[in-house]
This record gives sequence, C-alpha cells and structure tokens, in this order.
Amino acid sequence: MKNKLLITLVFLLLPFLQILAQNQPIEQRKSGFFLEDRPLKPKNMLELMKDNPAAFEEMKQAKSNSDAASVFAFLGGGLIGWTIGGLIGPSEPTWGLGAAGVGLVLVAIPFSSTYIKRASKATEIYNSEIKQTGLYPIKVNFGFSDHGVGLSMKF
Repeated sequence: MKNKLLITLVFLLLPFLQILAQNQPIEQRKSGFFLEDRPLKPKNMLELMKDNPAAFEEMKQAKSNSDAASVFAFLGGGLIGWTIGGLIGPSEPTWGLGAAGVGLVLVAIPFSSTYIKRASKATEIYNSEIKQTGLYPIKVNFGFSDHGVGLSMKF
C-alpha cells in the first residue's frame, strides 16, 4: 500500500518538478544551439526567451535572418538541382539557372552568419539572466537504475 501511494505521489508531483527545472541554460556548439542536449530551432529559442525582453528582441532579429537564409538557400539549391537534373536527363542543362542558384546560395551565407551572431548574443543575454536569478538547472530522471525503478534528481 505504501509503495502505491508513493508512486502515485511521485507521478502527481513530477510535472511541478519539471516547472521548477524550466530555466536551463542554452549551450552553443559550433553553429547549433542545444537545451539539455536537444537541438533547438530558432522558433523554439524564441519561445524560450519570451520572458526575457532583451533576449527575445535579439532572437526575433536572429530568427528573421534565419528565415531569409533558409528561403535563399532553398531556392538556390532547387535551381542548382534543376541544372544537375538537366545534365542527367535528356534535355540540355540551363546553365543560367545554375548560376542563379549559386548566386542565391551565396546570398544566404551572410544571412546565416548574422543569424549565428544574433542568436549567440540572445543566448548570452538569456543565460546571464538565469545565473543572476540564482535558478540553476535541476535534472529529474525517472527510470530504471541498478536497484530497480527509481527517481533521481541532480542539482
């Protein structure tokens, strides 16, 4: 009976423990951003930073640069692919489209670079705010261990 009550209590309190552990620092590795070893997209980062006005504004600018880079790179890649498809297929390749595709990919590079710089700045602002408030990461794991099923918390 005690075990059932304890397990029920743990499952009822687990969502509240996750709320306490919500303010995790964002890590930057090369040009990617991660939260607890999970990759973050610009949209996810914007959602995380909504409570921090300075970081949110910087991330909004970063996301707009990321969106522009994605559009230019997608269109450029499509035009390059169309040209390569012309080489494989029976029709003559259109080299002008290939050149335009390369140009669009080259246009995407500065937007991508600006995204990384602005997102890094937003991450610095966000992480510094976490450290100032004194909220440090709390990791809650529920699963199997050497002694059976258990709950572990790391501060």
